[in-house]
Amino acid sequence: MLSSDEPLDRRERLWRGIFVAAVVVILGFAVWCVDMVLSAQALRTKLEANVGLLFALDELDLSIQRGENDDTLVEESATLVRAFAARVQAEDHTPAMGSALAQLEAAVIPEPDPLLAAEHIDALRREIRGSNGMISRELGASWSGLIFAALASLLFAAAAIVTASVARRRSHEARIFAGRLGQSEALNRAIVELAGDVIMMLREDGTIEAVNRAGSACFGHQSAEELIGKPLQRIIPEVGPNLTETPGEPLLLTARRSDGTTFPAALSLAPLAHEELRRFILVLRDNSADERIKATMRAARDNALAAAEAKSDFLASMSHELRTPLTAIVGFSELLREDALEAGDDEKVEDLTRILKASDTLIGLIDDILDLSKIEAGRLDLSLAPLRVRDLVDELRDTAELLASKRSNKLICTLEEPLGEVVADRRRVHQVLLNLLSNAAKYTHDGLITFTTRRLRRDGRSWIVYSVQDTGVGISREALSRLFKPFERGDRSTRKHFKGTGLGLAISQRLVEHMGGTIRAESELDVGSTFTVEMPTSPIAPQPS
Repeated sequence: MLSSDEPLDRRERLWRGIFVAAVVVILGFAVWCVDMVLSAQALRTKLEANVGLLFALDELDLSIQRGENDDTLVEESATLVRAFAARVQAEDHTPAMGSALAQLEAAVIPEPDPLLAAEHIDALRREIRGSNGMISRELGASWSGLIFAALASLLFAAAAIVTASVARRRSHEARIFAGRLGQSEALNRAIVELAGDVIMMLREDGTIEAVNRAGSACFGHQSAEELIGKPLQRIIPEVGPNLTETPGEPLLLTARRSDGTTFPAALSLAPLAHEELRRFILVLRDNSADERIKATMRAARDNALAAAEAKSDFLASMSHELRTPLTAIVGFSELLREDALEAGDDEKVEDLTRILKASDTLIGLIDDILDLSKIEAGRLDLSLAPLRVRDLVDELRDTAELLASKRSNKLICTLEEPLGEVVADRRRVHQVLLNLLSNAAKYTHDGLITFTTRRLRRDGRSWIVYSVQDTGVGISREALSRLFKPFERGDRSTRKHFKGTGLGLAISQRLVEHMGGTIRAESELDVGSTFTVEMPTSPIAPQPS
């Protein structure tokens, strides 16, 4: 089975870095907040201790004032001084407070001096109050920090909510993407496994890493594991050991099955478009059936060419064999007709005239069939020579006027000078145009036939355009689409009332295209038809129909 491990996306790594930085910032902020709380608690404790000291000083001052002449109160004052001194020494105190405390002890013990003691007590009060002021300022700063911490906590909380929301949405999108990725992977796996072609994944050194079911079957193995880990060169010897260059188009190589038999194969190789995974994908198809089909088609083509050549040879031979007796029939018929004319036997003259007409028709039919076979076999040779267009048109006009008059038609011949000379096969051009003019005369009765010739320049080349327009029976749209096919003679009504073989237009089209020109027809039923022939003034490559 073909599979690959996806690396971490760059954005995923970026998000992880941002998350780690945010965690570090939050932890540092938490430590700072705890330190601020502990500092505030210590300052509060110290402030409470200082307030207790102030109360103790008030009690000591009152005891000294009351016990000026009372030994008991004097002893009590000494006890209070010692207790106060012990409390001050237990707390952190400034040198000034220590000095004031020592002087207070000297003023009270052993004999109290109320005035001196009151002075030292006031000095201690000032020191304690100064310390309280400093503590109050520090507490204010701590409370400001705690307020800032509270605001920052609110911001962090809001950011955490937003981050959690984004993370939740990304998690939801990731689950959806993972589901779709799983579906896509399952679909790709199914497509690869059900594919009729061999699909492999290769390492850069040409070792097979994965192969589908068709690969193991194509090379005659029971399972894909028999191929995995093997070098590709073992089953396709013409492939190099290192896949450094990949072909742009499929290669036709020879592959080897497990039993040693070989078969033709079409191989396509492309690198796997991945940043961190250097692999190649190989697609291989067994070309045995294609080669058999090609061989069959070549044999069929050769047989068809041989048959066409045999048909052409047969028609050429038959035309010669038919022309020989027909020539004799025509010759003897003309002699007998001359004798009958001299004898005045009108009945024989009429019969012999019919024989001559039928012979001419048969000779024309043989010529048409022979021309068609030569064109189809590619054996038609052109006799190219300079030709004055006006001379050709004058010659055609004389013949066409005779054909038109037989059905009471009027012929108008228009030449747009200058026409000049062209290089063409005179007989073949004459054959094509005479066929168009005779068709116009045959399918038109008591109408108008217009024969127009002009010269134009298009795409850097000079062309002669011949146009034959009539007011005859016309051609239906359905019949027009198959008009130039051999043996097609238009509609059923046309075939019923007008005789012909249906070869004239087919031969005309092939002759015109063989001379590098084009022929087209436009027609409307019961209105008339227009046939246009465009031929180059000098030979060019034949144009396919």
